[in-house]
Amino acid sequence: MRTEPKPTSPCGPNRILILGSWFALTALCACATEPGDVAKSDAGKVAPDSDVEAPDVDPYFHESTSIRTDHGPRTITRNVLEDSQGRVWLATWSGLMRVDGTAFLNVTNQSNLRRHRAFSLMEDRDQNVWVGTIDAGVYRYDGTTFTNLTTKDGLVNDTTLSMFQDRDGDLWFGGLGATSFDGSTFTTYDENDGFTNSDVNSISQAPDGDLWFGTRGRLFRFDGTTFVDFTKEQGLEIESYIPALIDRRGHLWFGGSEGLYRYDGEIVHHVFEPTCFSLFEDSLGRIWFSGGSLLGQDLKPDTTVLNRIDPSNGMDHIMETRHQIELRVGALFGLTEARDGSIWFGAGGGVGRIVGDTVLYF
Repeated sequence: MRTEPKPTSPCGPNRILILGSWFALTALCACATEPGDVAKSDAGKVAPDSDVEAPDVDPYFHESTSIRTDHGPRTITRNVLEDSQGRVWLATWSGLMRVDGTAFLNVTNQSNLRRHRAFSLMEDRDQNVWVGTIDAGVYRYDGTTFTNLTTKDGLVNDTTLSMFQDRDGDLWFGGLGATSFDGSTFTTYDENDGFTNSDVNSISQAPDGDLWFGTRGRLFRFDGTTFVDFTKEQGLEIESYIPALIDRRGHLWFGGSEGLYRYDGEIVHHVFEPTCFSLFEDSLGRIWFSGGSLLGQDLKPDTTVLNRIDPSNGMDHIMETRHQIELRVGALFGLTEARDGSIWFGAGGGVGRIVGDTVLYF
C-alpha cells in the first residue's frame, strides 16, 4: 500500500478550460476482442535511463477531427452516464463524447483533452463528472473545467477501468490495481497488499461496508484492512474479467466466462450458464445481464441478448420467465438508466437506447 498527499497545485498545466464553440464529429469504426480486454502496446515506451519523455500516444485511439455530428460514435463505446443535470456522457474509443439533443459532441476534440480512449464514467456527490481513460489517468469535470490526474498525482496506474464513491465519500479508481482518494491523500493497492495488478473492472459496496472488486479471473472482498480472494475461497474458476454488483437486497451478483452467479451471504448460486459480461441493476431493482439466446432459438450472428429478471418475484424458475431483448450488436458493454426509465447501452460499434421494448441505434 502506498499513500501520497494530493499535490499542492493539481490544477496547473493539466487544467483545461471548456471552450464555447461546437463543430462536427466523424467517429471511426472499431472491433473488440473479449469485452474486458484492454489493448496493450509498446508504443510510447523509452529506455529506463532515457531522458527523453515518451510521446503522449494511444495507438488504439480512433481519430476524428470534428466535434459535432447528427449520429452517434462509430466506434467502441465502453460506458454511458446520465448525470444529475440530465447530460448523457459517452466513454468511447474516440474519446469523451456527450449527447446534446439530437446531436453528438466530441468533448475530447472540443476541449483539447489528451487523445486517449475513454473507458469509465462516474458522477460524485458534488456533481463532478469523472472520466477514466486508457493510459491518460482520469479527468474531473466540475461544470467548467477539466482537470487531469495521473500517477504523478498518486494514481496506482494511468489506466482507469472503473470508478466508485463509497459511503464515506472516498473515491476509488480501478485500473491495474486500485487507488482510493479521500480528498487529500491517494492510497494505492496492488499485489503487494494481497490484491492484484490486473484489470479492476467493477467496484461496489455491501451493506456491511465491505468493498467488492471484480478483476480478471478473481473477485476480491476488502474490509478496509485485508483483501480476500472470494473466487479462491469459493473454489470458483472464472477465466475472464468479472463484472460484479451489490443489489438493493445486499446480494452480490457477478458474471464472466462461466455465466451469472448470485451470492446471498451464505451460498453462491450459479443461476445462468452462458457467458455474461454486462451486468446492471435498474431503479426498480431488476437485474439486467447479457448472454445466451432468445428462449427456444439459436443465437443469431452479430447479435447480443439482453436479459432482465426481477428478484423480488422470487428466484424459483426466474430464468424461464425472464424478459429478453435482442440487440443488433456483436459486443455489449456498459448499461445505465436515464431519468425517464430508458436504458442506454454502449456497444462494439457505438451506442443505443432501449425505450420499453423498442431499441434505438444512433
